[in-house]
Amino acid sequence: MVTMPKRTCFVIMPFGKTTEKHTEEYWNAHFKDFIKPAIEEAMDDNHRLGYQARLANPPGGAIIDDVLANLQEADVVLADLTDFSPNVVYEIGIRHTLRDRTIMILEEGQEIPFYFKTYKIIPYSTIGAQAWRKFKDTIERRLLDLKQDSPALSDNPVSDYFRRTGQSVWLISTKAADIPTLRKQGFSGIYTPQTNDQRNARKQQVIREAKQNINLLASSGRAYLARAGSYFKGFLEERLKANVPVRMILVNPWSDSRVLMALGELSGSTASLTPIQIEALKQFEQGSLIGFDPVEFIKQSIYYHEKYDPSIRGYKELKSQKQFSDNIELRISTHAVHATMLLTEATGFFEPYLPVNLNERLRKSIISFELEFSDSNYFYKHCMDYFDMLWKLSIPYEKFVEMEDTWKEQLREKYERKTDSPGSST
Repeated sequence: MVTMPKRTCFVIMPFGKTTEKHTEEYWNAHFKDFIKPAIEEAMDDNHRLGYQARLANPPGGAIIDDVLANLQEADVVLADLTDFSPNVVYEIGIRHTLRDRTIMILEEGQEIPFYFKTYKIIPYSTIGAQAWRKFKDTIERRLLDLKQDSPALSDNPVSDYFRRTGQSVWLISTKAADIPTLRKQGFSGIYTPQTNDQRNARKQQVIREAKQNINLLASSGRAYLARAGSYFKGFLEERLKANVPVRMILVNPWSDSRVLMALGELSGSTASLTPIQIEALKQFEQGSLIGFDPVEFIKQSIYYHEKYDPSIRGYKELKSQKQFSDNIELRISTHAVHATMLLTEATGFFEPYLPVNLNERLRKSIISFELEFSDSNYFYKHCMDYFDMLWKLSIPYEKFVEMEDTWKEQLREKYERKTDSPGSST
């Protein structure tokens, strides 16, 4: 069994006595023995989803700033509405304002609040082992649905309102004193991991509005091409149907940068690692990366089987459709790429790409920052020039496939020989 990188599921629930039946001791045991194992044991085939269940407001009096940070940063929030505790109602309102991806549960026999009647609320019973297994299966399905980011699974009346009215909430840190200056220079958005949801919503809008071209420089392309877990594929298909050409560049999967990415996924614990991952980690700790098969190392990475491979399948599906085939072209860059970009005729996005702290990237999709800017910004021209240069130097995917075995062998020669560690990507 493989455990995926940790994701956080903060749990909102009562923490004191709410009824004669639901005492403080009851709620403590309810979290520890009922909710927490259901979340942390959730599986996808033979892989644990990797969620870590934590209380958003743990006993002992977490200060309000900590609670708010937990509600803002959590990958998923699970809220137990049972007995309608004031802290739960207050905190779920905050979460709905900040982000989507909330699961609401309620003990059987209690009435669903009016505001939530049209939203998915999972009923549960605590009587018997069978009731817990039923609850666990339901939570597992819900977490899997959230993993796919299905737009049909609305869980948030606040977000629904903003979507219907064409509005959005933007969270900008007041500590960033230079933001007004950046905005004057044409940087219309500055996104951090805490505002990742807003960034994705904005990118969806920019793709929908593209009328002339869409240029994409991506690491794996999963967010744009994969059938499952893709934020933007549906919007990309809409533009392809409208005959908007799409050019995409992905990084060579058999390169030094991919070895580093696979290494960046590994933690200090070797309990769940394969022999080749253990060997690569050992070599890294000794200050080198030699003496192992880098191709197999990459194939065993989360990047390869959850990102790159699904992206290529998604591209082939689009290319096989006659209505899309002339409008989408994929190339593979055989040179190092240090940023990801989305560029349309009117708007650009730029994120410096760092192949480190990959567990964090896998959880939050962004580990540094990303800038949004208009075509009138001086930076837009630099990004377009960079993209056009890489495009000329990259290999059409179909030609790359013909040469793929050669790239694999060249990479093996660099890592299997007993020499100094490899240099920059080729």
